[in-house]
Amino acid sequence: MLVHVVDFSGETDIEGEATEGHDPREDIGFLENELDMWYLDVLEKGIDRYRSGYHGEDKDIEVDLAEQMSAFKTNKDEIKQIILSLGLELDPDEWDDADKESLAREIRKRTKPIIIAANKMDKPVSQENYEEITADSDYEHLTFVPTSAHAEKALKKADEGGVVDYRPGDDDFDIVGDVSDEQEAGLEQIREFVTEFGGTGVQQSLENALFDVMGAIAIFPGSANGKSDSQGVFRDCFILPEGSTTEDFAYHLHSDIGDGLLHGIDCHSKRQIGSDHELSHRDVVEIVSTN
Repeated sequence: MLVHVVDFSGETDIEGEATEGHDPREDIGFLENELDMWYLDVLEKGIDRYRSGYHGEDKDIEVDLAEQMSAFKTNKDEIKQIILSLGLELDPDEWDDADKESLAREIRKRTKPIIIAANKMDKPVSQENYEEITADSDYEHLTFVPTSAHAEKALKKADEGGVVDYRPGDDDFDIVGDVSDEQEAGLEQIREFVTEFGGTGVQQSLENALFDVMGAIAIFPGSANGKSDSQGVFRDCFILPEGSTTEDFAYHLHSDIGDGLLHGIDCHSKRQIGSDHELSHRDVVEIVSTN
């Protein structure tokens, strides 16, 4: 999983130098090509592994490729499905260079999803580029998040200075301190952006990567009597893989807690849940343990 921050205004070139009229597609294409070449190198090693087996041995190419590419969290069934989806034979001797490149790219797209944090989206030219690129079918495998790092930095700094009340990820904020007319005008411009796009995009990019793409879940430790602050915010949060159970959560907190686990309590419903109960995103759970 990668979050690629791309300047959609075209004011920064691929080397990070200031410029004008740079096409953000070049930045997106550069990273994807580099990844594809990496995958191709690993793929070719898998093919060599397949060919180096004992003569006459009954082997399946998807098995050797899956073993060679295990770091990418793939498996033989997925590899086989991708090979067939591209209309290729299950025999690498039938593949030409273009076939190998296509296969490497498709495996990369399936196993290394990319989120494009489209930065500087508070500028009209960025929004124009965004509309063009996201409408292009060549990029439909990517997830785009409208982002303004400038807005996020400004709001965080203002929050730390007691000027605004802002929490990362929110789509609005309150001005609570004294500001000049110029500062207020700047903050209102930022408000227009976060209202239109549902936030600055920084927190959204991270949450999209973690929860939507990687499938993780956020679990809050609490009690049936509540453990939130006066505003109803839970200060502790633990990230677990999708499918995690009460027992998994207990051991995540501490091995001793897991060893002594009796049961859990769903703090929303106040119902007792067993050790094998599968947790859901944003569950608030009290762990009852002998330790």
